[in-house]
Amino acid sequence: MVSEGEVMEALNRAYRGKPVTLGTLRRELKVEGDEIRTVLRELEERGLIRVERNGRTSGYVPQPKITVEGLYKELLEVREEMRKVWEVVRGRSFEPKKFDEVYSKVKDSLGYARLSDIRVEMGLSREEFYSKLEEHLEGKYDLIAGGEEGLVRKGSMYGIVKRRGKS
Repeated sequence: MVSEGEVMEALNRAYRGKPVTLGTLRRELKVEGDEIRTVLRELEERGLIRVERNGRTSGYVPQPKITVEGLYKELLEVREEMRKVWEVVRGRSFEPKKFDEVYSKVKDSLGYARLSDIRVEMGLSREEFYSKLEEHLEGKYDLIAGGEEGLVRKGSMYGIVKRRGKS
């Protein structure tokens, strides 16, 4: 009879992000199916593995042991990642000069550019982009109705711009 430890070792060796089939475990351990099935059922009941069914096939996935230290370490890692993301987001802001550069880059041959394309290229959220956009557009750009997103004035969506005087 195969032991639970041997099955867990084989499962951990064979697991590559996808459930490990019974056939793979039998080949790893060189045992028959009935021997290993009882051990797998016991491991599942104890919460050390879980069974994932996909259509007609099923596979086994090792469940990591959750410890307070491990959980604390993971939380610290997540906190650090969130801090890095926050620094990147905070560093981005609406800059009129960059708007003009991106406009020049995304405009078509007639000088029209979608505000959504400019916003995406600048890497800003909709709220941040459109809240600071109106001041910059006045006097420099013509607003044209259309587009999927943009400024709403008098019930119309203005999502396309064209620079005044030159294209």
